[in-house]
Amino acid sequence: MKELCLGTAMWGWSVSRDTAFSILDCFYDGGGRYVDTANNYPLNGNARDYRTSPFFLADWCRSRGVNDLKITCKVGTTSNEHSPFINLSPSHLDDQITWARDWFNENLHCIMIHWDDRKDYELINETIEFLEVLNEYGLELGFSGISHPEI
Repeated sequence: MKELCLGTAMWGWSVSRDTAFSILDCFYDGGGRYVDTANNYPLNGNARDYRTSPFFLADWCRSRGVNDLKITCKVGTTSNEHSPFINLSPSHLDDQITWARDWFNENLHCIMIHWDDRKDYELINETIEFLEVLNEYGLELGFSGISHPEI
């Protein structure tokens, strides 16, 4: 059987909380366990909506007592306003991982570094070295939107 994965980019923008909950109910009842979200979803440019999609997902998990999802959460962006601004400093990433762990609990499976356009080797290396913390938490690591993977 193929694994199903659900993305949450539109939740809080064109998908309401109630609709998101209905989608999750159907997805979960159908055997889906992999969900992809990001701290900057929805990407609607409305600062008030920053993190709305992951909040919907976390609320659904709590309300249904679900603890067997495998949530991938992308971190690094600092707004949902289609800006190129990121913060991949160790202190910010630690804050983001703590936030994701607090919200998703045992459902958090993977942290993805999101939208790294930097060309500075030292800054990138500082981020990479920090990612060893994910091993301590037992989390998988992923990358999304990396402009210079050769570095």
